[in-house]
Amino acid sequence: MSRLSTHRTSRRPITHRATGLTVAALLVTALFACTAAPGSPSLEVPPRPPKTASTTVAPSPSQSTTPAAVPASAEPAGLRWVEGAMAGVAATTDPAIAQELFVLGWSRGYLGFTSTFTKAAAAMRSLLVTSSSDGLHWQGAGRLDLGGDDAGVIVTQVVEGPAGLLATGEPPGCSIHKAAVRMWRSADGTTWTPIDLEGVFGADSLPSVSGGSAGYIVLAASGSERAVWTSSDGASWRKRAVPLGGFNPQSVASFGGGFLLAGTTDVAPPDCGGTTGDAVAHRKGSAWSSLAGSPWASADLPNVLDGTETTMSVNRLNDETVLAEEVATTKAAPNGVVRDWTSSDGLTWRQNDALTRSLGYLLTDGTRTVFVGSTDQGGLVIRVLTHDLRAAILVADTAGPTIRGVGEAALGPAGIVAADGPGATSWLGVPIP
Repeated sequence: MSRLSTHRTSRRPITHRATGLTVAALLVTALFACTAAPGSPSLEVPPRPPKTASTTVAPSPSQSTTPAAVPASAEPAGLRWVEGAMAGVAATTDPAIAQELFVLGWSRGYLGFTSTFTKAAAAMRSLLVTSSSDGLHWQGAGRLDLGGDDAGVIVTQVVEGPAGLLATGEPPGCSIHKAAVRMWRSADGTTWTPIDLEGVFGADSLPSVSGGSAGYIVLAASGSERAVWTSSDGASWRKRAVPLGGFNPQSVASFGGGFLLAGTTDVAPPDCGGTTGDAVAHRKGSAWSSLAGSPWASADLPNVLDGTETTMSVNRLNDETVLAEEVATTKAAPNGVVRDWTSSDGLTWRQNDALTRSLGYLLTDGTRTVFVGSTDQGGLVIRVLTHDLRAAILVADTAGPTIRGVGEAALGPAGIVAADGPGATSWLGVPIP
């Protein structure tokens, strides 16, 4: 699932290792360009150049010009772009106000979440929701309940499970996919109920949230403590034990094969520091699988890495396949070594060097999967996941939109939606044979 105004935080592109394409690396790399000094309460948002007014008239629902899409079970060879209506709300003209629009997709359509807040204090003014079933025609879908908290928040993720959607919000700033500090649930994408993180999870934040046909799973954090919670409906939650033996969970996933935990495990004994004599901890990537959240079984990851700094994440490619990625820093590779695996059951994994999160930002509707990146000029680069678990570039046969970062593209039932900010029109990329 996936994420625009003349006044908003700019988003940092990431350069592809091989081709120079700018892409978004999921979860582990900062994706917003920093515009405020660390620790400063001020949220400075540079103005954008004015947009050129569009004379395109969006087709009415009865006169849709959307080309027929490739069935979800088939692999498309290309993409055709069609311009639609405004995805979010009208752009502000007040220089003291900042806006952020994140476009997200799910099995029944698309959602736009527009946050409006003051720059000076990052104080929240509203969080409005728009929705579309076809990616071209949009309507208002209410607003999210913020309670009495006026701290700035942006909705950067929606996950889907058996009972509907969970939306997570995080503070605006210099990176994206930080730990979530707010969460709402909805059965239809229109009516949203807030979830009290402290009251439900006893947590300050949620570093990782996932949904799939197995249900919902949350990694909750309170200080240095980590806890795992699962739910079948997003309303009633059950706390689960975390595997012992030095395991530190960092990421969670839900798919047809159950629940997954990914993180690191201490490697003993630690090496001695050559300069200070202090012990240098080594950690290896590890993953655990469970059908229902308990008990957990250790997964078999061939050629797993260990290093002094190691991160491990797991993501649902679709409801049948998951992707795990480890980044480990060693003496021989101080800049880090990256390794990826795929699995259909969460227990047995196969190393897959063809897939890596540096291909772009991963979007899935549970059936189809794409990696979305952009060129240095903002043009979209879209790769589709093939049946043999490779990533193939989709070449557009028509001119399409430009984007500046993650959150401006979403995958849903009609194809790929892209938008470039509050007040901008949406574009629908329809897969074609």
